[in-house]
Amino acid sequence: MIFLENIRDLIDIETKDENRFRIHLPVLYADGENVCVDIIKNKQSFYVSDNGFGLENAFAQVNDIKINDIERIGKMLSKQYGLFVSKKLTEKEMKQQKTANNTVENGVVYLNEVSEEELNGAIMIIANASRLFSQRLVEDSIVTQENSLKEILDDRLKFIYKSAYSERVKKDVQITGMSTRQYKISFIIEDDQRRLLEPVTNNTNSISPLFLKFSDIKQDNISKESIIRNMQEWDAGSVELIKQVSNQIVEVDKLIA
Repeated sequence: MIFLENIRDLIDIETKDENRFRIHLPVLYADGENVCVDIIKNKQSFYVSDNGFGLENAFAQVNDIKINDIERIGKMLSKQYGLFVSKKLTEKEMKQQKTANNTVENGVVYLNEVSEEELNGAIMIIANASRLFSQRLVEDSIVTQENSLKEILDDRLKFIYKSAYSERVKKDVQITGMSTRQYKISFIIEDDQRRLLEPVTNNTNSISPLFLKFSDIKQDNISKESIIRNMQEWDAGSVELIKQVSNQIVEVDKLIA
């Protein structure tokens, strides 16, 4: 078809049937997976979507994504790109979508009624929006997990130090690394040996900042401690990585003075 010939050199086109196509693009999600865009040719126009691959990609990286977050970030994308991100549909709405030849489920990034002249641009809009959708869902989920772990750690420190908590424990302290870059340390325990405590989750977007932070901070008489929730949730490679920059890896409920 003519509209596909215009972009064939840049992409891989998979034909599903005479009216359905999947475009494999040289656009990557954060984990290195290629972005795919689905096209349905209707009588007078095209329906273009990511078929929910952005949401699926986010779930492949983190498994604790809330529907409220999907809808909140979806609204942001809709406003920014001028497209649609489907919400959880009612049974009636699902039937209406099916009769329109376009089944839209929760978290699908899509454009409807796209003309042939608009198609190339629509493909790239959907691809970039799908990539950002996945990225924001992952980032927000990790922040939520880290904040939850930080609260648990704070409660643990209050239990350990009791009345001495305010004197011994400092929160969100700025420390200068060897590169002169400033880093925020979640908790510092003032002791004979200064202890730097940083919550970290088993995700690249959480591990990478910790690795950079701890590898750049080199001071005498400090202990750099990575605080995790459950060692069984961690793969061996990630554990070895943070071991390189940490004096200790401690499960939060096993932390002691």
